[in-house]
Amino acid sequence: MSTPIVDKPEIILPTEGAEESLRPTFIGTAIIGGKVTVALHDGTVLGSVDVMSSGQWQVPSLSSWEKGKYKVKARQNVGGVDSEWTELRTFTVVG
Repeated sequence: MSTPIVDKPEIILPTEGAEESLRPTFIGTAIIGGKVTVALHDGTVLGSVDVMSSGQWQVPSLSSWEKGKYKVKARQNVGGVDSEWTELRTFTVVG
């Protein structure tokens, strides 16, 4: 029996190359009933949330970020199966 494949979630915000406030919020879509994890490019987890009944998810920043360029990625878990990580999304915190 093969392992089911789970599609990657989609990161909607921030958009690629966006300029963000000191407390960026990450928003996207995924499979209803799944759990999405957002992480920095180095694997540092920023947060994990359940996907809402609308198919959307949102991970707010819990504290202010330093100004600079960042890369984030996301994956989802559905029924104990993880998707692959999304492509890196680059944005800049400008304040």
